[in-house]
Amino acid sequence: IFKKELRMLLTKRKIKNVMFDLDGTLINSSIDVSRILINSINKNGGNLSYDTKIKLGPPLPDMISATAPFLTKEQKQKVLEDYRIEYDKDELKKTFPYNGIIDLLRFLKDNNIDVFIVTYKPKNLSTRILQKYFKNLFVDIVTPSEVENFADGKTKTDMIKMLLTKYHLNAEESVMIGDAKSDIMCAKALKLYTI
Repeated sequence: IFKKELRMLLTKRKIKNVMFDLDGTLINSSIDVSRILINSINKNGGNLSYDTKIKLGPPLPDMISATAPFLTKEQKQKVLEDYRIEYDKDELKKTFPYNGIIDLLRFLKDNNIDVFIVTYKPKNLSTRILQKYFKNLFVDIVTPSEVENFADGKTKTDMIKMLLTKYHLNAEESVMIGDAKSDIMCAKALKLYTI
């Protein structure tokens, strides 16, 4: 659906930059993310079944709190640490790009439109997936680790703002594409087009 909207936007406006969320937008990672998160929660005091529905999109600490509100703060921190270790080691056999995404990114590159990735997923975890599927199809990736004091209540708005500043991008020539309400709200706060 968003590919059609993006093509329409490209013909109507002078778009030079497209920013994509990663999970749920470029890649379908829901099976692997859910499995690893449930394992990490169960390892640290939870008792979730493997068909538990996980709401993807928010930062990992928020996903943990929403999925396992019964855990203590210390247990949630341990889940976070265990999840990142396990995700980094996992083969992610069920994570793959959505149909047509690679062709879309090639189309954007061929039309001199710069592609950026804006994700809450940590840099090392994102980079592994991006290099596997999208090598040479994006200019840069921004994750919370690139934003100073991100833990102090900052959001994707700050991540997008950093990209705008770093690459001297015009917000009116940029579009943010994401699958979560927060993707859209954060981009709109900076006057970007959103899909």
